[in-house]
Amino acid sequence: MVLSQLTNKQDVCFGYLASGRDLEVDGVEEVIGPLITTLVSRVDLSGATAKVLEKTRRNLLNHFGFQHVSLAKIQDGLGLRGEQLFNTSMTIRQAIHSTRAGDGQLRLESVSGNSTNEYNIGVAVELDGTATDVQLLYQSDVVGEVLALEAAEIFQMAIGFLMDSALSNEEKSLV
Repeated sequence: MVLSQLTNKQDVCFGYLASGRDLEVDGVEEVIGPLITTLVSRVDLSGATAKVLEKTRRNLLNHFGFQHVSLAKIQDGLGLRGEQLFNTSMTIRQAIHSTRAGDGQLRLESVSGNSTNEYNIGVAVELDGTATDVQLLYQSDVVGEVLALEAAEIFQMAIGFLMDSALSNEEKSLV
């Protein structure tokens, strides 16, 4: 929803990380080292909220069947080696441990122009069971602070919209 608002497009694409820890390999949970991969999500936001969310959920579940496929190999096979396929990413993960008391709130913890990954804008979400922390990171040499703050505001409004829609069970359009 945020990308749709920022780009004025109903059909958006972004990358997200998958842990790779749920592969059907004996002992995968004990492997030391990274197994992460980047998956690509394309979301068409035209239509009723419930239908868009259900289709997005189905697609997400289907994507995990491809988490062992190298995005770099796909790029190479398409003749796109070195090309940037998308400039935004989202990471959602469980907190390893939390020292703060949870209040069941969603908090946008920071908007930072110190992103060290290759994406112009990244959203990192950490879940600890009682609270959700969100960070918006951006490359300050590509994305200005005003745009980053606008993206953070739109993100908060989008989450509020989704939560209100879920509570009211109304059929609303996402865009």
